[in-house]
Amino acid sequence: MIEVKQLQVVFKNKSIRYHDMVFEHGKSYFIYGDSGGGKSTLVKHLSLLENSDAISYNGVDFTKFKKEKEKFKRKNIGIYLSEKMLVDDLTVSDHLSLVGKVDYEKLKNYGLLPLINTKVKHLSSGEKQRLGVLIALMKDGCYKFFDEPTSHVNKSLSDMIINGILDNHNKNKGITVVVSHDLSYKHLFDVVINISDVCDVVEEVV
Repeated sequence: MIEVKQLQVVFKNKSIRYHDMVFEHGKSYFIYGDSGGGKSTLVKHLSLLENSDAISYNGVDFTKFKKEKEKFKRKNIGIYLSEKMLVDDLTVSDHLSLVGKVDYEKLKNYGLLPLINTKVKHLSSGEKQRLGVLIALMKDGCYKFFDEPTSHVNKSLSDMIINGILDNHNKNKGITVVVSHDLSYKHLFDVVINISDVCDVVEEVV
């Protein structure tokens, strides 16, 4: 279980105050809403990329246990935020080896097998996106987070990615969170959240 309590994030021109929420094991979550509404910020906090005592995993506030937090993240969390998380000078194979395994069948399904020895800097945006999603899926652990995982691919690849995410969720029975503007997939998830229903955005007057 992931709990969000009194999470407030302050930017230069606005602040976002989130309602208290609970994300339950065994459920998949689809989050949508306007750009700038707080979707990506929420995912960064849920996945522990941001440090905040407003987020707890099964009652544990990891701001008090920094070493344990990093170990927990490596072992339990898979995340795709954007292709910028990839390293330009590493190949497709290098990236997958970092998570401990190269699944050639999945590489084939994602259209990446012919690119296995290609460096990331030579991949298209769609190829980078598929690689990033695949890395998150291949990581061990039951907490998976995906921010716009289908924004650079066509409909057939989008279907494959979403189905792959949900298949992975059904196997590990953990918590899966997908942020997307593509509402055609929302009916496939256990819980659908409009970001405007769970947070308040306050624009700062300069």
